[in-house]
Amino acid sequence: HPYGHGQAEIISSVIIGTLLAVVGVNFLIASIQRFINHQSAVYGNLAVIVFIISVIVKEGLAQFSIRAG
Repeated sequence: HPYGHGQAEIISSVIIGTLLAVVGVNFLIASIQRFINHQSAVYGNLAVIVFIISVIVKEGLAQFSIRAG
């Protein structure tokens, strides 16, 4: 391993961070364009279901964390 596992983790973190930044900038640009063109956001049923499930799971994790101390 010329880079070792530690270096691979750093490289993968940089790649993931870069991809997240690119996606975030694309979301920002699309949002600004929709705002300028007075287009409303359309949320599909799947997005709403995923949102509700994530809220429930996060609340469960918060309650678990509180009880675990």
